[in-house]
Amino acid sequence: MFGFIFIMCCNGAALPSEDGKMPDWKFSFSLKRIPMIRIFDEIEQKSDFVFAWSCDIDNEIHEEISICVTEEPIQKVMEKVLKGSGLVYQRLDRQIVVYRLLGHNACRVDSVRVMTNMEQNDR
Repeated sequence: MFGFIFIMCCNGAALPSEDGKMPDWKFSFSLKRIPMIRIFDEIEQKSDFVFAWSCDIDNEIHEEISICVTEEPIQKVMEKVLKGSGLVYQRLDRQIVVYRLLGHNACRVDSVRVMTNMEQNDR
């Protein structure tokens, strides 16, 4: 059981960034015992972000975590989500790539998977 889930993400909190490219999304939610991948899905649904991850981290992104954030930018949310997991992320405009560091901060680009909401629902 995923436990109690309370999610509130204010779409009205999206303000234009200084460069005018992406809104400065602010997220507020309290999630208990939920797979990391479900948090990615919630962020995608409430913003313009799209997640991708390397194929070798499927176990980590399905582990349950608890997180509580209030009016936090995506950088702070991702730091809290990934804390202690051994995973890191890189933001490329609206895409967020999650991966495990290999030697010398390298990531195998050929192993990155982008999963659409439709594919996630098929799981």
